[in-house]
Parts: sequence; C-alpha cells; structure tokens
Amino acid sequence: MAITLSGYKRQCGRQSGGVSRIGIAQVSDIENITVTEGVISAIKFKSGASFKDYQSELDQAEYKFTETEATILIRLNRAGKASSIAYNELKDLAPCGLVAIAQFNNGETVLLGYTEEFGFSRPILDVVPDSGSGKAPTDDNYFDITLRTSQILAPLFLSDTIEISTLFTAE
Repeated sequence: MAITLSGYKRQCGRQSGGVSRIGIAQVSDIENITVTEGVISAIKFKSGASFKDYQSELDQAEYKFTETEATILIRLNRAGKASSIAYNELKDLAPCGLVAIAQFNNGETVLLGYTEEFGFSRPILDVVPDSGSGKAPTDDNYFDITLRTSQILAPLFLSDTIEISTLFTAE
C-alpha cells in the first residue's frame, strides 16, 4: 500500500494572530454539518437557531490545540454581574453539549465540538472559569472563560465559501 501525503505549502497573505469573533451554539440547535475534503463546507441550523456572539476583550481571545484537547479562551472585560451570568449560562448548557467557532484575524475560522470521526459525540462539555480583581487599581480585573473539548485530531476549519455572518442569523 502506497502512502500519499497531501503535504503543506506555505500560505501567502496575512499571518497575524488573534481571534476576531467567537460564536457558541448548543449541539441540539445544529441539524447537519457537511465536510468536504477535510473542510466544513456547510453548517445547517434548526429553524430559529444560530451561533450567538460572545464578545471578548479586544485582542484577548485565544484558540489553542494540543495533542489531547482544543480550547477557546474568552476574556470578558471585568469580573462582575454580567460576566458571572455569562459563565453560569454556559456552565448550565455545557452538559448537553456546545459547539463553538473562532474566527481569526487572518480570516480562517475553526469549529470546536464536532469532528468528522466522532460527529457530535465529543462536544464542548468543559467550561472553566478564571477570574480575579487584582490588588491594586492598576491590576487586571478580568473574567476568563475557557471552552475545552478533548480530541486527538486537529479541529476542522470552515471553507472560505461560507459567509460567516449567516451563521449568526437565525432563519
């Protein structure tokens, strides 16, 4: 049996880092995900459902993938009532499964909570808080929420043909 490698070619264009937009949805809101040649070519929501925007502090959201997990960190602008409510909402919904997309500043968009191999059986179930007020007036006052899913294969990215804004609009 011959081994064929698709290889990798250096990408031209912006290489800048950072996350510009985060969307979160419940697994139960998604009707179907279509994967074509290792890239998500369509996401179909059930009627009235879509991704919900989660705004983080400017240049403070982050996506990471390691050998065993993928994460999205969302830094809310301060510890307080609104950030506690946002965290509690996600923590309450996580046991039924969440999926999230993170759009990078370079235009790429990744999906967490769904894999071609396992489908929705490995959604985001883990929502981890980290919050602090700092000691001095110059210290950070923050509320971080990390969405975490265990997986061994790299997360799927969305095709450039998908208009991201349509994923945030309920039909």
